[in-house]
Amino acid sequence: MNINKHMSVEERLDKFKQYAIDKVISGLFFLTILAVPVSISRVGMTGWQTAYTVQIVCFFIFLVIFMRRNKLTVQLKVSMTIGLTFAVAIVGLLNYGILGNGMVWAIISLMLCMHFTDARTTSAAVAIFVVVYTLSMYRFIYGSSVFPIDANIYISSPSSWASAFFSSALFGVIIGNTIIGKQKLIINLLMQLEQQNHTIEVQKQKMEHNANYDLLTELPSLRLANERLDLAISLAKREGHQTALLFLDLDGFKVINDTYGHDAGDTFLKETASRILSVVRESDTACRIGGDEFIVILSKIKATEYVSTLCERLIETITSPVKFGDGDLIVGVSIGVAVYPDIAKDATSLRKKADEAMYKVKRSGKNNFIIAEE
Repeated sequence: MNINKHMSVEERLDKFKQYAIDKVISGLFFLTILAVPVSISRVGMTGWQTAYTVQIVCFFIFLVIFMRRNKLTVQLKVSMTIGLTFAVAIVGLLNYGILGNGMVWAIISLMLCMHFTDARTTSAAVAIFVVVYTLSMYRFIYGSSVFPIDANIYISSPSSWASAFFSSALFGVIIGNTIIGKQKLIINLLMQLEQQNHTIEVQKQKMEHNANYDLLTELPSLRLANERLDLAISLAKREGHQTALLFLDLDGFKVINDTYGHDAGDTFLKETASRILSVVRESDTACRIGGDEFIVILSKIKATEYVSTLCERLIETITSPVKFGDGDLIVGVSIGVAVYPDIAKDATSLRKKADEAMYKVKRSGKNNFIIAEE
């Protein structure tokens, strides 16, 4: 049973029904090859019974179904198989009562109904079976029906035991194939569902990463930077220490793009990100917020002098030449700094003050830093 992982659930169920009914038909056909001769061999004991005629007719119909099974629709094969097994069950009950194999065939037919049809069809089949069973019971108990042979002779006949064995074996084959097939289908569906869930989780993590990190530099993006800044201020407020926000803007970066192309610009931005990370502490957060703009969140500052020293190191590191091809890429960097709670009491004000300080550096000659003051 080949099930494509791209099939829908409905298509997979149809595929399984096709597989299962073909197995049932094959089992019925090969077992009737053995069972029909065994049943007919009892003619000498019982005389010709209606059940034998029905069994022979069913055998040839099963032969046709088996030979044409690849050309018939699933629905037609299901209907014909249920109809034939039900016919054998009814005739068996009416001819032999509870001593024949009618009960086994009735159970087979009802199991096929439950597996391949809906609840309404199954309920109708159960109702018919109850009526036939009741009628057969009434005829043998209160009517004129008699068992066609002495029960002791019947039960001591090898053909009777063989017929019962084949009918029971058929029931076991049908139930076994159905259960095993459904188990395989369920396991296959669960494995594919687990794989799909894993794929969805990976895609979700990738989307979250892309939303929170800059694709070029792998630094946190503006969205994550805002969250980190709010967290840093909340921590500083609770523990009573300082937090600083550095706003960095590269001087002359546009010239690199215009002169050497965007590949050079991308190379320089990635190198700049790496250099910023090499200067700040692991507890600090460096982010690229767009273009050639970066921010650095410094947590737990003990003194403003540390901020000044860090800015000087950032300027020295970032403005060092970057090798690209046969030449060097060189830019300056303007840094605006705002310290919480000295200059601002919330994240919005802190960002505004750092931005204003950065533009003061731009207007005063660039490639420097300014710490915002009241």
